[in-house]
Amino acid sequence: RHLDRAVELARTGLADARRLVLDLRHQALEHDDLATALEHFIAQVTTETSPPITYQVKGTPRRLAEEQENNLLRIGQESVTNALRHAQASLIEVQLSFDSKLIELRVRDNGCGFDTATKAQGFGGHYGLLGIRERAAQIGGELALLSTPGAGTEIKIRLNTSYTP
Repeated sequence: RHLDRAVELARTGLADARRLVLDLRHQALEHDDLATALEHFIAQVTTETSPPITYQVKGTPRRLAEEQENNLLRIGQESVTNALRHAQASLIEVQLSFDSKLIELRVRDNGCGFDTATKAQGFGGHYGLLGIRERAAQIGGELALLSTPGAGTEIKIRLNTSYTP
């Protein structure tokens, strides 16, 4: 009974902590728009030992609703971080596209890929992909996760900016 109670308290504490983290606004967005904040992040994580990361912005960047910007930035950061840590890629591409009503963020690598059926819900203590799914859902984004073992990974989120949660 005590063990069950401890497990339940830990589960509740973890859920509360995740909710707090989701609600935090990234400091970079206090002064910069999404396109610039993502560019700064990529510059920070690119090192001499990292695979090259190409970054392209299509269309005219604009400010989005706070929750949309924050979650898209966090999705981009997590996607790039996952590629750097796990993909063993020789190239990572990040593309942010703006049109009148839609925003699309795409992160693609040419790394080792994985089986999305078994690993996309959290594996080995890693929950980055689960967090990406939760963030996309929170802002009404349409998420596509494409990966094949040996053929790289692509994470793409399309967001109708007129959506209000």
